[in-house]
Amino acid sequence: MKTLQFFPGCSLQGFNTAYYRSAITLGNIIGYKLDEIDDWNCCGATAYFSISEERTFLANARNLALAEKKSKELTVACGACFASLSKTAKYYTDSRKLAYLMDNALKEAGMVYDGKVKVRHLLEVVFNEYPRGELAAKVVRPLKGIKMAPYYGCMIFRPVPAPIPRDALEQLIQLAGGEAIDFTAKDRCCGGMLVNNRPDVGLALVKDLLSEAQQKGSRLMITTCPLCQVNLELYQGAVNRKYGTDFKIPVIYFTQMLGYAMGASAKELMLGSELINSLPVLQGARVSKN
Repeated sequence: MKTLQFFPGCSLQGFNTAYYRSAITLGNIIGYKLDEIDDWNCCGATAYFSISEERTFLANARNLALAEKKSKELTVACGACFASLSKTAKYYTDSRKLAYLMDNALKEAGMVYDGKVKVRHLLEVVFNEYPRGELAAKVVRPLKGIKMAPYYGCMIFRPVPAPIPRDALEQLIQLAGGEAIDFTAKDRCCGGMLVNNRPDVGLALVKDLLSEAQQKGSRLMITTCPLCQVNLELYQGAVNRKYGTDFKIPVIYFTQMLGYAMGASAKELMLGSELINSLPVLQGARVSKN
């Protein structure tokens, strides 16, 4: 059983508990345990970076310093958290000025950071640490006949890309027995916070993603980021009203998809708790392994 030092971020302990619960459940199946760092603080996500990039680096330096006390690796599941923390770690190494500011801010709090923490996304850990053959052997409920749109969001590959191939999700979908569509918009922005402060822009971005998924026959969208999940699911109604569309595509996490294919219960994974229920689609899979 691998122990992963884990930064949950605000959303996984709030409105995206399904991601947290399913990440824990998947770990019980494939062999990892999440060890949450003590006394972490919000990463600032996209909002704080747009207000004060420097202060966001300082806030995340604290998280990295806390993590470094226990391990040289820190796993995150949220795309925004991954971008904020990995960017901070990189700038600490690359910028003397920012390293100086971070060191002095940490000193005021009686903390120190040596720049040795590697930030990893949970998708990267699952994909790189567990051989595909071993994962495939755990699939007892293959999701045959279900077309899925693999959606990474815009942050997992930028500005500091996770070290995974750009078809990692597609490979995991196929491993689970599903069919990954050729989703050309898989790393395009979902709009982030724009759905709130610039809905004309944010809803248009959400519509574009849903349109391609629907046109290519996707019955599920699989994501790696809680903000993406909220935008793509929660705002389907607003998009339908604004554009006269009829989207009703369930959006779930890759941890839920894999966990379900590997035999975990819907309750353990919090499947069916979505605004657009995924269970009718999942339960409609052709269950025979042959």
